[in-house]
Amino acid sequence: MPSPSGRDAHFRVAFDDATFAEDLDHNAPGGHTAAQNAREELSKDGLSPATINACEAEGKDGTRLAGCAKIYLPAPSGPWGMVFELRIDESQRPYMACLAFGLRHPTGPGALSVYEVADQRLNA
Repeated sequence: MPSPSGRDAHFRVAFDDATFAEDLDHNAPGGHTAAQNAREELSKDGLSPATINACEAEGKDGTRLAGCAKIYLPAPSGPWGMVFELRIDESQRPYMACLAFGLRHPTGPGALSVYEVADQRLNA
């Protein structure tokens, strides 16, 4: 539904500096660029509901991300992703908190997907 200004409503997005830096440390330089560009854009413009996908409540990999949303980077179906959780701030306004950034489906032994990282942070 369009907002009164004619723009689609967007969720504000918040990033935790420490977890974002940790996620960058665990990704290749191409991922750094995708993550930093997305963070800059999302911090400025917010997150459009049209660009997000619901996470599975229980993934095949055992992740539990009920109520979370994800985006693919670069859009529309890049190899990286971000996972968000809807939260309410102290003024009772909704915003999307970035839980994790990373490869959606890594292939290396022991490598965690963005969904596994988000699950660990959310359900630890």
